[in-house]
Amino acid sequence: WQYEHLRQFVIEFSLLLVALGDECVPETCPKMTASNEWQYLCSAHRKPQDCAAIDYMIHTIDGATALLTNVKHFALRGHVPPSNAKFFQSMARRLYRIFAHVFYHHRRVFDEVEAEVHLCARFSHFVTKFQLMSPAMLL
Repeated sequence: WQYEHLRQFVIEFSLLLVALGDECVPETCPKMTASNEWQYLCSAHRKPQDCAAIDYMIHTIDGATALLTNVKHFALRGHVPPSNAKFFQSMARRLYRIFAHVFYHHRRVFDEVEAEVHLCARFSHFVTKFQLMSPAMLL
């Protein structure tokens, strides 16, 4: 059921991006960063490269959606072969970077969305419960 939860989380991440509205645009966030410490390259390109934060987030959600709906990897939604579950860790890590950016650079939006739907709290619980991410990597 990890697969189904990831599908639902990806949908909810899209709602987080909608909540960002005009706050996160290429002019205000030209790179995907989390505080001044972390900068992430976008893996949606042949060679990972810098993207504006909003583009990085859209590419990440689009990539997760494409993978989760790929019948080559997930032909039977109720059964995920262990060889395909390997994709979940990198997907979780990339999705979590969205939280990090919004937390550090758009805190008001983060707090509003979190107060309403607890997306980060639920996702954090999910990724630690199924060992998709180390608790040390979380906000």
